[in-house]
Amino acid sequence: MALTLVKSQRLRDRGFDAFFKEHREIFKTMLDNAKRFLDETFADHEIIRQEDLAKAIADHVETEPNFKKYVDQNKYREQHWAKDFADYVVEQIANPEYTKRAQKGHKK
Repeated sequence: MALTLVKSQRLRDRGFDAFFKEHREIFKTMLDNAKRFLDETFADHEIIRQEDLAKAIADHVETEPNFKKYVDQNKYREQHWAKDFADYVVEQIANPEYTKRAQKGHKK
């Protein structure tokens, strides 16, 4: 599920927006790697959606050392934080130009 207004506000209320700004490059690289993997895995005619990107990085977000430290220090124990933050990362970085498929030579 994509980032909703409620999720976005909940993340901002807990400082995840500032955390993202501080660590943006880490999550941009993570998202770039996920997009490259999806581009290489699926046929050219398939549309990679923002939800696909968020799902692809959610587990990586959860285990990223800075993220783990942030949620541990703030005692955010609920399981949804990594998924919600992954949705937030995608919304912050992945615009329609970002999600366009690169043309590659093979078709599946």
